[in-house]
Amino acid sequence: MSVKENTRCHPKSLKTTRKAFLEQIASIKPTGRKFSATDAFTSEDDFNGLAVELLIEVGSFICIAGNLMPAKTRRGTVNQAVLGGHLVRLYKLINALLDQICQHRREITFIIARLAFECIVNIRFSNQVW
Repeated sequence: MSVKENTRCHPKSLKTTRKAFLEQIASIKPTGRKFSATDAFTSEDDFNGLAVELLIEVGSFICIAGNLMPAKTRRGTVNQAVLGGHLVRLYKLINALLDQICQHRREITFIIARLAFECIVNIRFSNQVW
């Protein structure tokens, strides 16, 4: 479901909204890979394939999390808006990262990965600043 579809929720339909979010979370397919499967990897492409699968899964959860709002007010505080902005930025960076991995552009992939890690750190510690 796209971001536009998620933001069409009205206060009258909060039960429907909760149900829709739970359905979205349930619809995300886990990679199903075991950690021990990496022992059989023989090339960088094997690891890149796993990275793509994991990034797709994580990006799906981030997209859903970025659209969550308080149920009663349907608007967030300044802190929540900052976190939401970081989540949207992280989703966009993951999207770009997936694109660059699939195009085998290693240097640009590293640059975008650093930006994504920075964004994750900002998400982790932004609550402590406020």
